[in-house]
Amino acid sequence: MKIKVGLSSCLMGNNVRFDGGHKHSKMCSQNLARHFDFISEGSEFGIGMGTPRKPIRLIGDVNSPLTVSTQDNAIDHTKKMVEFSYQKAKEYSELPIEESGRLIAPSLGENFITRVFAYHKWQQLKQVGFTYHGIIEFHSSYKYSLMAHSPASYIELGRMLADAGKREVDDLAECYFPLLMSALGKVATRKTHTNVLMHIQGYLKRVLSSIEKHELSKLINQYRLAQIPLIVPITLLKHHFSNHPHSYIAKQVYLEPYPDDLSLRNAI
Repeated sequence: MKIKVGLSSCLMGNNVRFDGGHKHSKMCSQNLARHFDFISEGSEFGIGMGTPRKPIRLIGDVNSPLTVSTQDNAIDHTKKMVEFSYQKAKEYSELPIEESGRLIAPSLGENFITRVFAYHKWQQLKQVGFTYHGIIEFHSSYKYSLMAHSPASYIELGRMLADAGKREVDDLAECYFPLLMSALGKVATRKTHTNVLMHIQGYLKRVLSSIEKHELSKLINQYRLAQIPLIVPITLLKHHFSNHPHSYIAKQVYLEPYPDDLSLRNAI
């Protein structure tokens, strides 16, 4: 079953922009649509503004801006926009959010999709019912993903779960998940990815030949030096683990955080 994802109506090709046009995204409709069911959303349209319409903008305090017409600051849509936003926030708690223009940046697009699938997996766990064991297993599967995105958060969340029994399980889940999503929201770097690759490589040290170890180490270093994309050492690691299965590594989301056909690691 496909994952439901909210998408601006204009990106779906609907003529709802201020000028009566759209900003159809082929990335969404042709690539991501293989795995997502898009739900049309539009804030201006959602508060009753028609099309075509006069464009709006944000002015004033960055922490509490006003939403006004670009042609007349006296035409204020702030109240309706705030009410609409609060309503949507209630419906999409901790939902990953990203601007469409940023998705074309490989690292940002990959980060967003990683968070979408993490959110989906958490919702599946929630539907089954939270247990201490389930939350800890979920966290364990995200160990190397967290190390890549935020090593400090990995340690913090580990400490939280070490004292899991001191909280009610639903309270634990409520505290854990926002921190997880915040950690995954930090874009992983070549340095942190390299650290994770080397950790995972360690599980193969007793089963690979000297030549295989050298080849893997060489690729990891080439990735560190930005000579090759992340997918290259990842592919070799997955190949070796298919020949030498390891139960702990098999459940690590890091090696396949989303379907391979999205090809998001080909450019990072």
